[in-house]
Amino acid sequence: MTKLNSKNRGYSLIEIIIYIGIFAMISIVVVNSFINSISASKTAFAKRNLLETGNSAMERMTREIRLADTISDANSVFDTGSGILEISSIPPAGGTRVIKFKIDSGVVNIYEGGTLYGSVSGSQAVVNTLIYRKITTAQRKAIKVEMTITDSLGLTANFYNTVGLRGVY
Repeated sequence: MTKLNSKNRGYSLIEIIIYIGIFAMISIVVVNSFINSISASKTAFAKRNLLETGNSAMERMTREIRLADTISDANSVFDTGSGILEISSIPPAGGTRVIKFKIDSGVVNIYEGGTLYGSVSGSQAVVNTLIYRKITTAQRKAIKVEMTITDSLGLTANFYNTVGLRGVY
């Protein structure tokens, strides 16, 4: 009989199974970390787009409200989730500029002079509620805007702003 030398000896079946188990556990941890980082990145990207959409819409509405001279009570809908706001201003060149903000199928559209000018909220998110609240004091008029937006992942953000009309000081 030949005696095996310890230098020529290979791995036993138990050792191979233990090494495969350790490798599998390490692989699972690495793959889960990779999947979690991709998921977190996707969520962060969606949140950023949602906030950009909401901020852009609020910025445009704020700018137009601030430039306005009057609020059309007859053509505006206040204190409801699907609010409509019609404002007007007198540009330096004369005449009257009439602006209307309105939700159409989850998108806030801007109308100028009765004609659709475009969307202020984009198409990447759905505007669930748009509430205009009229604030009137002896010295000035203002509009409080409340907007709720949801994106395709189901993330929701609320936006609030109160804007005074420039022409009513």
